[in-house]
Amino acid sequence: MQHHTEHNHFPRTPLKILAIVAMAIMLGGREVNAENPGSSSLETSDNDTRQSEASNAVRAVEAHAFAGEKPGDVREDNELNLKLVWCPPGTFIMGSQPGEDEYRTNEHRVQVTLSRGFWIGKYEVVQEEWDQLMESNPSEFSPTGQAKYKIFGKSTSRFPVESLLVEEAEAFCNRLTERERSAGRLPTNCCYTLPTEAQWEYACRAGTTTATAFGDQLSSADANFKGFVPYNGAKRGPFLFRTTNVGSYRGNAWGIHDMHGNVWEYCAGWYTDVAPGGTDPEATTSGTYRIGKGGSWFHDGRYSRSAFRYWIEPDMRQGTVGFRVALTEIE
Repeated sequence: MQHHTEHNHFPRTPLKILAIVAMAIMLGGREVNAENPGSSSLETSDNDTRQSEASNAVRAVEAHAFAGEKPGDVREDNELNLKLVWCPPGTFIMGSQPGEDEYRTNEHRVQVTLSRGFWIGKYEVVQEEWDQLMESNPSEFSPTGQAKYKIFGKSTSRFPVESLLVEEAEAFCNRLTERERSAGRLPTNCCYTLPTEAQWEYACRAGTTTATAFGDQLSSADANFKGFVPYNGAKRGPFLFRTTNVGSYRGNAWGIHDMHGNVWEYCAGWYTDVAPGGTDPEATTSGTYRIGKGGSWFHDGRYSRSAFRYWIEPDMRQGTVGFRVALTEIE
């Protein structure tokens, strides 16, 4: 197993400091005339200018506090200590080409530019994190779940949460956003959310152009899937018949784990026949199925390819489906 050095940048700039910066700019250089405290039109104009400068300064400080220094930087400044990995702005080719083994027509290649960097979960959201924030654990592979006989005697606290509906995953993100803002750790221009399909694949590839983040083959030595059906001639490996602790397998070049296998991961938006390209493609707002990426413990290795696009019944709970969070800036 490879080990990656995590680069934490603490402390993050508190929001109170942002307010002090803004106030300093607003008051900077201003003299008060005790005999004539009223303001002239020139003074009003100066105040407007200073307020604009203050707003710009706050945005600049927030942007500096938000961004990582390089791909793979890690932060965990939230109440759940969720580890998040920095994904810088960039352009990449999303999808696969006909020459790729197990190519599907809905994986038509498109160029995508992500003009803003974002943070994404180093791991899938796990059951202990879910329990801290939400009311009940829906997972099949839990001490009270339908598949508890498969994990008898094992701790599942670091197993991914699964068997949840997409709106429950979105509710988790919304609640975390609200609590972090209330605690003063999250500016109002940032939020926790599901990654878009483009963000997810960009983070999964981590600069690679091969079928997976580990090359053009995939064995269950590198990911949790149906090991006796590896991808593209890779060596056969074990089949666990269940989920497992996140981070049990090596991470990609940016130190993100389990992008291949373990559980399918919900993305923001709805499934479309062809993934949208261009600059900052937005999540679709309607459709029949939700979009999932990454493969699962139950499926063959071919479904864990970076480009594979899985459609999920929106009202069906499956022990193969979970999620990871993204932390993004709002325009």
